[in-house]
Amino acid sequence: MKISDFAIKVKLELQSVLGEEYMVDINENCKMNGVKKWAVTIHKDSNIAPTIYLEAFYKNFCSGQEFEKIIDDIVMMYRESAPSEDVDMSDFMKFELIKDKICFKLCNTDKNCEILENIPSIPFHDLSIIFYVLVSNELFGSGQILIRNEHLKLWNVKVSDLMACAKTNTPQLLNIKLSNIIDVMKNILRRNDGLSEKEISDYSLADRDECFMWVLSNEDGFNGAASILYPNALDDIYDTVGKSYFVIPSSIHELIVVPDKDGVEGDESWNFRCCQLLDMIHQVNESEVPEADILSDNLYYYNSEDKVFKLVCLDETA
Repeated sequence: MKISDFAIKVKLELQSVLGEEYMVDINENCKMNGVKKWAVTIHKDSNIAPTIYLEAFYKNFCSGQEFEKIIDDIVMMYRESAPSEDVDMSDFMKFELIKDKICFKLCNTDKNCEILENIPSIPFHDLSIIFYVLVSNELFGSGQILIRNEHLKLWNVKVSDLMACAKTNTPQLLNIKLSNIIDVMKNILRRNDGLSEKEISDYSLADRDECFMWVLSNEDGFNGAASILYPNALDDIYDTVGKSYFVIPSSIHELIVVPDKDGVEGDESWNFRCCQLLDMIHQVNESEVPEADILSDNLYYYNSEDKVFKLVCLDETA
């Protein structure tokens, strides 16, 4: 059974189990990077409904889980997350009421051509800056609403207005975080491996000159790659690492900063280093990063002398 057939089967069974008071819909949602996911929504007594993605349930079904158990799990998930009343969305209709919550994030331009046709964006090398409203509600917690072209018409604003708001709001709402890789590894060990503080402290802390890699994100660790756009971010990173540096697009959520300790931009050693890093980016994107989270297969470089952040092209490293 294909997942599309499974989704239809789920819809029909949910409608039968829940009754006519509920409205059950299925959709194939287009996510970032062209990833499409089947989802079910269930409406009752509210103007919004939680989106329940079906891929994990389909995988369990293909592995032999009983269909009735899957339906029970979906119903339970819905009842745990469904709002019991309408959510007031009137603020979203007026730009003045939401402008302080407009933020930006980065996505890959080529991988998101379909979505970019319908949303405001600004080119940034091989990437695009896109915008969303950061929302928080007692009923469904925090989230984001992607800003679309129709919202610009509703608010009678331009893309430049969005960018002006986002340049101020994003750094304030999502503080930048630059961590050396040793500290990141220690936190992972502390969280996942149950090592004692003494065992963890045996890992030597790297100072600015010794650290070979830094992780750039925001304090939430979500859509953190956009922190490279923050005012003065490029110079602040230089102040920390102390050298010109490469930027590896680890994912839409974080970037990896690698100090350029030895090479001179454009020389043979520098070109070889670029090729090594590009190979690593391609391999990691192919095997480690979820498709929807991939930011780019390219490499970036910040030259501290001319203060230029640039895309490293393969032709330049030949």
